[in-house]
Amino acid sequence: MRLALVLACLLGAAMATPALAAEATWSEADLESQLMCPVCHTLLNNSQSAEANRIRTVIDDKHRQGWSEARTRDYLVAQFGEEVLAAPPKHGFYLLAWLVPAAVLLVGAALALLLAQAWAGGRGGGDGPSPPAAPDAEMDARIDAELAREEA
Repeated sequence: MRLALVLACLLGAAMATPALAAEATWSEADLESQLMCPVCHTLLNNSQSAEANRIRTVIDDKHRQGWSEARTRDYLVAQFGEEVLAAPPKHGFYLLAWLVPAAVLLVGAALALLLAQAWAGGRGGGDGPSPPAAPDAEMDARIDAELAREEA
């Protein structure tokens, strides 16, 4: 009975490791598109350098071992530094890389709105050009007199 129990435990332990490795729900290609090659400074999924191939092998190994995407990324950052990340981290000094462009866009949009309102206000704010005023009787008489002189 003890032998059967020991064999069942060993069989269960042998099957647990492949089951854990199969639980990885992230894609290696997705992680490769978030990382840079430290040699040629292009996205890892576009690089053909030996170092990029080595990193892809590490990603594949960690994926097969059942590591999470975040854990694998953290491992690679520990190996190569934060330069391996395609996007800057969203904390500390690197937060400025996310906030400054957003602030510039907001200020630019507000400035464009203010300029558009000032331009529309400078035109008189009308719906369009006003029709020409109807000539008065005196002006009609002068025009007729000029035309009569020219014809004579």
